[in-house]
Amino acid sequence: MKKVSTMLLVGAAALGLTSASYAADLVIEEPPVEVIPYSIWDGGYIGVFGGFGWGGLDHNPDEEGLCWPDGCDLDLSGWLLGVNAGWNFALNGSGGIVLGVAGDIAWVDLSADDSFDEFGDWESNVNFEGSLRGVLGWDGGLWMPYLTAGISFIDATHWSEFADVEVDVSAVGGTAGVGVAYAVAENLAVDLQYRASWYDEEEIDIGWDDDNPDFGLVTSRFTIGLNWSF
Repeated sequence: MKKVSTMLLVGAAALGLTSASYAADLVIEEPPVEVIPYSIWDGGYIGVFGGFGWGGLDHNPDEEGLCWPDGCDLDLSGWLLGVNAGWNFALNGSGGIVLGVAGDIAWVDLSADDSFDEFGDWESNVNFEGSLRGVLGWDGGLWMPYLTAGISFIDATHWSEFADVEVDVSAVGGTAGVGVAYAVAENLAVDLQYRASWYDEEEIDIGWDDDNPDFGLVTSRFTIGLNWSF
């Protein structure tokens, strides 16, 4: 009887070892999970900004105009304050490329005045300036340097003492610039940007018919802003 018990115990142990070995052979190794890099620059944002602007108002009438031949050019400068919004798309596997679209509108106190012998005092003010742009950036972790370009628009006011009239003019042009954003918190980034804008020549209708002056405007701006991502 003792011999039989010993044989049963040996058999059970052998069966257990065989089962464990068989179970080990059934373990299937799962493939490693692909980790997709996370970019803090992916997604939407809204922000505010302020800065300083400057530019030149170039009057280019024909030879019969009152500003010919020396012109009646003005240098403008002033401050600006605005809001912006946009959306960035971080391209995985692209080496850190970020594509985006952005828009902004700013209240601008960009102004100039001068006195001309031909027709007295002249004042020009850019009141609002906005843009709709594409963005090409590089994800540097907490930093994102970028290029931006698109269309811009302005609302300006011109006043002539000689004609005693104030005219509101709107114009559309192009804009391009560079910038860099830096993440100071999880959902907050500081944005530094320089941008230049240029506008096609427009006629200022002050009632002089063929002698109405034309203007071509070029502006530059340096801004600092805060963007909240979501």
